[in-house]
Amino acid sequence: MKWHVRSIGAVGIIGLGLLVSACGSGSPGTSMVGPGGVTMASLAGTWNATRVAFTPTAGGVTVELISSGGSATLVIEAGGRYSFTMVEPGGATTVDTGSMGFDPDNENFILAQSDDTPGQEDSFFFQQNSTDTMVLMGEDTFDFNDDGVEEPASLQVDLSRG
Repeated sequence: MKWHVRSIGAVGIIGLGLLVSACGSGSPGTSMVGPGGVTMASLAGTWNATRVAFTPTAGGVTVELISSGGSATLVIEAGGRYSFTMVEPGGATTVDTGSMGFDPDNENFILAQSDDTPGQEDSFFFQQNSTDTMVLMGEDTFDFNDDGVEEPASLQVDLSRG
């Protein structure tokens, strides 16, 4: 199986790019304030993934990175810049950087734009269970059968403050 995180937050969600909006740094048209007054500044810090799960959209078995021997870390800056580092089982490392902010139309979503894909914005449902845990959920792709073709998948990344 081939690990691939296109964006995130992932998990991964999370991908992003540095742009300035009326509300400060973040993706185009984003807000720095989310549900219940949560801000990008309050999310600033290092978040370690406790679960990174890819589930085939067409149905099938979920593949989970952490239990397979991998790791993932999300670092968020107060202004919305992020860095997502994923270490695959076996040691290959992927780093994604960019910008993120809350969707002003539905603050339960984080809009993210990777520095690698300017102009392509991804959306992740955001849920903060406590000041030290959060979940990001969105759509991504994953090569479930090692045939070199990425299949559509849902992605869930559970994080705890490091």
